[in-house]
Amino acid sequence: MRRILPFIMVMLSFLWCSCENESKKTQNDTGGGDADTSVGDEEVTDTTTSDEMVTDDTSFTCGNGTTDPGEACDGDAKECSEINSTYIVGWASCKSDCSGYDISTCSMAPDADVDPDNGSADTDVTETDDEPAMPDDDASATLDVFALGPYQVLQKDLAKNAAGNAMAVRIYYPNAAGTYPYVNFIHGFQLKNTYYDQILTHLASHGFIIVSIQFEQSLLGGDTTIQEAEKMMTMLDGWITPQLGTHTAPAVPDFTKVGLSGHSRGGKTSWRMILTNPNRFQAIAGVDPVLAPPPMGSDPNPITGPVNYAAPSLLIGTELGPTGMQACAPSNGNSAYMYPYLPSPTWHLIGAGVGHMDMIDADDLSSCGMTCSVCAGGDNNQKATFRTLTGGLLVAFFRASLSGETALYSKLTDTVSMPHPVSKEEHK
Repeated sequence: MRRILPFIMVMLSFLWCSCENESKKTQNDTGGGDADTSVGDEEVTDTTTSDEMVTDDTSFTCGNGTTDPGEACDGDAKECSEINSTYIVGWASCKSDCSGYDISTCSMAPDADVDPDNGSADTDVTETDDEPAMPDDDASATLDVFALGPYQVLQKDLAKNAAGNAMAVRIYYPNAAGTYPYVNFIHGFQLKNTYYDQILTHLASHGFIIVSIQFEQSLLGGDTTIQEAEKMMTMLDGWITPQLGTHTAPAVPDFTKVGLSGHSRGGKTSWRMILTNPNRFQAIAGVDPVLAPPPMGSDPNPITGPVNYAAPSLLIGTELGPTGMQACAPSNGNSAYMYPYLPSPTWHLIGAGVGHMDMIDADDLSSCGMTCSVCAGGDNNQKATFRTLTGGLLVAFFRASLSGETALYSKLTDTVSMPHPVSKEEHK
């Protein structure tokens, strides 16, 4: 009966879930994104997410986050090297009157001759580097990873087969020229790739290109995570690597700096990918990953003892995940189970008072039905701060592991400064 009851509840979830392929929440285009276009019978959309995420303010005034006529900027920031090539480090924020960028924090090469009033140099040609300038260790150590980063984020949806892609994808990328690390994100079981806008937009705003694909999972059968991992690798090799840059221009993905991440079953699929291809990926992060098999079917646990790969690992668990009548992150395959088996360096944090679905966007979580509500969870305030915590931890981890800002690893252990309480922190 103990095994039948979870199955009955999950079947009810399948029948009652109201999570259809509805349109995702509307976001204002504050960065000049492309107009909606179509490829064949499939729809492709470009959406811009500003630092304010979603806003109804459409007034054309300084401070609304949109660069209107007569303004040089509005609420954004630029790498100093974009303003002038003689600057070698720093970020310039938009001035409060939107008249230009404040270059007081920019550092130049010692032999540069720059006019501090206008940032011009005694040179005939100004060049910009495709590689984003990264702050030094001191700047990294003081960076607020739990706040949105300096980039506006463009969001693009490609339906299955819309542009040669074998699976539907949602793409997040900075609205700025440059070369950025790539992160592959996989959604949880019977969930949608569109459910993670807040945490993935947060990550992209710090200078990452992210693809979140859509698997076609079913309680009645379908692929195991072994097959999913194989399909994901085929997608990565056959479409994402050669084609993604055509959809993210002028942002360019750097496939020498690739991270894996996933929620729940998506974490399981991600670990299958890195265990099969240990030299292909430079970092891996699980958002309440679950390795245990589902109530029905057989999908063996990929980690039953110590595993080896060179990449750093991050585990973000939930305190309520292993609790309730139907544990959604059971103890025989959750983040606490995984931690002892993963190689060093690995960081493991458990969010206090929250459950397995509490990192999902608020509107999706409220409309998902029994698929989401069957899992124990926190109250709305806890869920909000946990989403901020999750996004910030991903930023700190991937900026440290993929972008070389190793000082940011300290953010993964500084629980006092985190926006949401952590019931456990351990690292090795």
